[in-house]
Amino acid sequence: LDAPCSGLGVLRRNPDAKWSASESNLSRLHDIQLGLLHQLASLVKASGILVYVVCSTEPEENESVVDEFLKSHLTFHAESIAGLPFIPEDCITEKGFFKTYPCRLSMDGFFAAKIRRDS
Repeated sequence: LDAPCSGLGVLRRNPDAKWSASESNLSRLHDIQLGLLHQLASLVKASGILVYVVCSTEPEENESVVDEFLKSHLTFHAESIAGLPFIPEDCITEKGFFKTYPCRLSMDGFFAAKIRRDS
C-alpha cells in the first residue's frame, strides 16, 4: 500500500507541501491510512505480506499507523526489513521498519513497514 500522505518527506522536491501541513491534516491522513490498511487486511492470504509505504517521516503517518493497525488485527505482525538487498542498515529502525531522512544519505524521507499475516 503506497498510502496517500502529507508528502513531508519529499519537501526538497515539493516545497509547496509545507503550506498544507498541519496537525489536523496529519490526523486526517492517519485515519485514511489506517482505514486503507483495515480494508486491505482481508485480502492478504495466510502467511502473506502487506507492505505499508509513505513518503513522510512523521510518526503520525508511520509507526503510529502500523502500531494501531497491529493492535486491532491480532493475526498480523510486523517483520523486520533488515537483511533485504540494497537497504542500508542505518535506515532500519529499532522495530525493523525502513525509514530515511532527508538530512541523511542525501535521500528523501520515506517509511516502509513489512506486515505479515500469520498462517
